[in-house]
Amino acid sequence: MSESSSEAVPLEPLTTWNYRDYPAMNQSSLKVFNASRRLYRCHQDGWMNVPSELQPANKFDALNEGTATHMWLLEPKRAQRDIAVWTGKQNRSLSAFRSFKQREREDGKTVLMLDQWWLVITMQLVVEQQLEGVLQHPSAMREWPILWNEVVELDSWQDSLPESKVVNVPCKALLDFAKFTSTDGLIIDIKTSSELMPKGFFYATKRFDYWAQVAHYSRALSAETGLDLNDIQFSFAVVSSTVCEQVAKCMRAKAPPYLDHPDNYEALKSYLSPAVEAVAPLAFSFQELSAMDVIDAHRKWASMIHDYAWCVETGNWSDLGEGNIRVLSGVVE
Repeated sequence: MSESSSEAVPLEPLTTWNYRDYPAMNQSSLKVFNASRRLYRCHQDGWMNVPSELQPANKFDALNEGTATHMWLLEPKRAQRDIAVWTGKQNRSLSAFRSFKQREREDGKTVLMLDQWWLVITMQLVVEQQLEGVLQHPSAMREWPILWNEVVELDSWQDSLPESKVVNVPCKALLDFAKFTSTDGLIIDIKTSSELMPKGFFYATKRFDYWAQVAHYSRALSAETGLDLNDIQFSFAVVSSTVCEQVAKCMRAKAPPYLDHPDNYEALKSYLSPAVEAVAPLAFSFQELSAMDVIDAHRKWASMIHDYAWCVETGNWSDLGEGNIRVLSGVVE
């Protein structure tokens, strides 16, 4: 088997600040690729060759609300810079609010109403209180960017190539929380959910393909630490937006007006902390995929990264069913 290598990973260090634009494959892009290779190419090309009426309406948004929630949970200082809170009359139909929203979005910011802001700070406190033990571990990492080369073997016979090759696929991952020792590792990914029961979150894992995160992030930690995949545990830390919303609503109803201003962020955290401590066990739970689901996640992920490497190597980004039926990995989804 001959060996070839894709372009080397850029020397610039990967950080939380340059993560979004860093040229490497993340799990979200890999899921887009798996859904449609043409769609993935459009996304990578900046939608230059796609008519404006067919382009996503939110493609220029710097963040969506889900990402904003994660930022408040994991990077509060950055959130204070990149998220704008509307403190005027809480009515989305007001022209003043619409003008404020448009102006802030032009600056790359996400706009939250006050009820959203209180909710997100409440969820942030729940996570911090429930994960206190993890965060105090000597190896604990928070918002940990990892860059690695995934080695993929392309077979000349199976993949219809002139010769077999080994290629490196630059990959990146941004882990919410992680800790590790010389023998094992733990990854914790934050999820907000309106579901109070584990069964509801189980359906969410299927609907939103959370299995891809399990495989991608575990590969990242394995590459960074040298741990075997079997020695890495992956847990979803699920925060109930339903419970947190009720806490935030009740506490805000009797709060002094000055807490409605984002400049008083620390004061708001202190005000909410006692109430959050009382209800945190009801608003938080750990969820994990079954052992068989984890095995299946790694199998599907390996198939996707293999198919991506094949597309890069051949330059063929056609979707299956477009006249080029092939068996890519011996796996039919």
